[in-house]
Amino acid sequence: MSALAIGAWAAVWLGLAIATAVAFRRERGIVVIAAVAALVIVEVAVFTSQNDVDGGLLNPSIGGGVSFSIFDVVATAAIVGVVLSGRVVRPNLPMVLWVALCVWVAIMALVGLARGFDPELVGFSARSIGYVLLLVPAASVPYRDYVQGWSPLVIVALAALLSAGLLAASAGAPVPLLEPDLPPGTSPWGSAIGGDAATVLIGVGFLCLIRAAVEERQGLRRGLVVLSVPSLVTALAVPQRAAIIGTACALVVIALAWLAPSWRARVRFTRTEWTVGGVAVAAAAVAFAAVVAVTGRGSFASAPIDAFTAPGKSATLTSRWDQWNEAVRIAVERPIVGQGFGFEYTVALPSLGEVRTTTLTHSVPIDLFLRGGAIAVLLALAAIVVTYLAGYSAWRGAQDARASALALACVAVFTSLVAKGLLESVIEKYRLVTFLGIVLGALLSAALAVQRESADSHGRVPRLRLPARVRSREADDPLGTPGAASRDGGG
Repeated sequence: MSALAIGAWAAVWLGLAIATAVAFRRERGIVVIAAVAALVIVEVAVFTSQNDVDGGLLNPSIGGGVSFSIFDVVATAAIVGVVLSGRVVRPNLPMVLWVALCVWVAIMALVGLARGFDPELVGFSARSIGYVLLLVPAASVPYRDYVQGWSPLVIVALAALLSAGLLAASAGAPVPLLEPDLPPGTSPWGSAIGGDAATVLIGVGFLCLIRAAVEERQGLRRGLVVLSVPSLVTALAVPQRAAIIGTACALVVIALAWLAPSWRARVRFTRTEWTVGGVAVAAAAVAFAAVVAVTGRGSFASAPIDAFTAPGKSATLTSRWDQWNEAVRIAVERPIVGQGFGFEYTVALPSLGEVRTTTLTHSVPIDLFLRGGAIAVLLALAAIVVTYLAGYSAWRGAQDARASALALACVAVFTSLVAKGLLESVIEKYRLVTFLGIVLGALLSAALAVQRESADSHGRVPRLRLPARVRSREADDPLGTPGAASRDGGG
């Protein structure tokens, strides 16, 4: 039975890899990326914690022994498939650094195995970070496919639908699959909308809203705004400090962008749309708060408030500080290369009255320092810095307003994930790392487009060779929308 199961899953993986290669050869790579994104959105919505995914299609097992995540199959098939297609973009510096980080993680995983650490712990931590490599197929999709066509619309519509269901479940309404199953006296917030779900759904809401801001067609612009509302309103039910802080940091990025006159000039929202949009968000928030109050589930925005003020939160914060101190103390014993992946340490947590043996530090920089040493930290820092530079360049330099909006939205979501990673071990959360890989790829796709524009304007050969279908489309319409050349390219 085990051999048969292994053969069946190997056949599934091979089929997905071939399908991915065919999709990219036919310039339909966006379908692959959208399918992976949809899988992330569905899982974070249905399962509050990745630890709850203990069986079935999303977390199958072979012979009742070896278990794995469906993301192990889908993500690796997507990465291998785009390589087989021969349509991988020529890498730029951010991509090289992110790949280098993943290579170093693989090396330190081998170090962990050589030191006798638990293979299951080594494999889980290392392969979760490996999902960042999804940026390779995601960056190989032309940026235009992220801002037009049906695939992006399906993703934002799915996020809106599930966000509405999660909000209803949080407020106490019975929702199939999403209704929380809670023991007596347990707060409903954490069970209805988890921190991972909030981060992903709010991120999709930001992507949708910023894309809508530059849309010329009034009907599509208003439709995108409507679809973004449920995802953004989930901020009222976020139960986790790290997710709230990440969302606040994303809002800061968007606010800073608004200060730039060049960006405000590209925003197409009318006064009426600003007013109607504000009223819609306020109405949704009030409706949610009213249902919560009626069902006795709390009060307006009580979840994010409780995330900071609920009993026990200060003790949790103190325990995190104790963990960070102990992890850093151990990390400096091997400061250059680290202890290796799969390393466990024991720490006393007086504030919680317990002694804990764990692999986690609840902070990505300290996680990397402990497991991969200064090399891992410096690679991650360099990758983050050059990613911001690439995003800024794409936002400021793109001729197409949609490429600029895509870059800004991805930078905002990326900032949210980075901020969350300072307070949570995000590298252990394969769903968030998968989402990160897709966001990074979309950002780099926009950056590569600006790189091509710059090369063309200076009469140089572009670094990236476009597929035939995209070249012909650009020849007919440089901006991909009727009348766009006269708006953005004219003097």
